[in-house]
Amino acid sequence: MKDLRIGRRGKSYVIQDHSNNRKQLGSKFKYFKDAKLALKKLTLLSYLKKDLDLDKICEDMKKKYLMKRLMLSVNS
Repeated sequence: MKDLRIGRRGKSYVIQDHSNNRKQLGSKFKYFKDAKLALKKLTLLSYLKKDLDLDKICEDMKKKYLMKRLMLSVNS
């Protein structure tokens, strides 16, 4: 997890690990700013912690996305 980049997939953005055959981390982001913010958080985590569990990070990001989506649907 040394080479993280933001890539475009269709109309959305994703974070890819180019050192691990472009494995996608987390879910898709609608805006580039959101993807950039998530990438900053991941790089900060990688500096603090040398060994990251990619599956756990993906699950955490999915949970946050689902909670955000649920809150938006409740408020509407």
